[in-house]
Amino acid sequence: MKKSVIICVDDERIILESLRNEIRTIFKGMLQIEIAESGEEAIELIKEFKSKKIDVPIIISDYIMPNMTGDIFLIEAMKLLPDSKRIMLTGQASNEGVGNAMINARLYRFLTKPWDSNDLELTLTEAFKSYYKEKSIVIQESKLEELNRILNLKLEERTSELNDSNEKLKSVLDNTLKGLLLILINFISNSDTRIAERIKRINELGTQVCKIFYPDLKWQFEIANILSHINIINFNKELIESYLSGKELTQLEINSIRNRMASSSELLINLKFLEDITDGIRNMFFSFNLIDSVSITSTSNTLSRLLKILNEYDDILVKGISKQEAFNELEAMYHLKEVDLLDLIKSLELKTHITKSNFKSININEIKVGMILFADLLDNSNVVVIEKNGEIDIQSLTYISKLISKNRIKGPIFIKTNK
Repeated sequence: MKKSVIICVDDERIILESLRNEIRTIFKGMLQIEIAESGEEAIELIKEFKSKKIDVPIIISDYIMPNMTGDIFLIEAMKLLPDSKRIMLTGQASNEGVGNAMINARLYRFLTKPWDSNDLELTLTEAFKSYYKEKSIVIQESKLEELNRILNLKLEERTSELNDSNEKLKSVLDNTLKGLLLILINFISNSDTRIAERIKRINELGTQVCKIFYPDLKWQFEIANILSHINIINFNKELIESYLSGKELTQLEINSIRNRMASSSELLINLKFLEDITDGIRNMFFSFNLIDSVSITSTSNTLSRLLKILNEYDDILVKGISKQEAFNELEAMYHLKEVDLLDLIKSLELKTHITKSNFKSININEIKVGMILFADLLDNSNVVVIEKNGEIDIQSLTYISKLISKNRIKGPIFIKTNK
């Protein structure tokens, strides 16, 4: 593996040797230290390392040098290696020269001669850390951009081949998205294993819920669950570490993380056929009664509700409390809202009596007098039309028929198979 390089520039050889020896001690020989006695010589070194794709995290330059002063050299160095940290080290620099370097070379630090060893060590170690932290973020963002590009490209390639057949459309999208899921999972696993573990926990429970209540929502939930976590990979490492460990956070800190997760929806903006996932992620931490039912579909509303509950459940669970205690806290938080969804998730987690044999799903136009609702019947605005355990009578069936005619209920409806 190629060593990173620090370049030191000074027209006095004895100073260069002294500086090189001290830097070697600071970095314990882990870096290659190159010296140059003029700006022109240093420029050639920079070009050489750039052509070989060798990192140059730090460039240190004297100010007073023949032919090319330090500020002019650092400006030229910035043009070639804009990400390097540039440090001016001199005892004779003019205010004008330092100002020129600060503004036009984005000078990282100015140190006077003779330098203080502790100050030099602190400056160089901080510059080194800053360089690689910024580089890591750029690499991760580049990977995200590449994932987004692949997502756009694959979907455009597939959708351009489609005819009007809905079955063919679904088949092509399913195959494409399964491949993308693998790409995304591998990317996140390589970036942060704890986030990957959280995604896995939420996914396992969420897909079980979808299989029972929302079978057509399963693939959308999987995509939404993964994408909603991508934007927190490079977001304030210490804060995310505390969040994933269940440590106590302020509401402001929690909101900043949730806003970051919801902003992952921007990765899917303008992608055809994925609008429900985009809206589902964007609205996942909104209060359900504040969601504008006109602007989002029933599918995205359901997706948001499921993402919200499962993320909040995992937030509570990582504090180290039992599943039963976690549900007690959730139920207190929701205060009689989302009772059916919470009951189902609770039954799956605690292995209680509610199973699919207790109910079945039917299309909205199959509802008949005498049926007993297993779950609340909601309209597209998430308003309860008939509460669970309610029996369908002629009056309620007439009202439901009116809502169906106005496309305000889409189903499915869950009814009990035994009273």
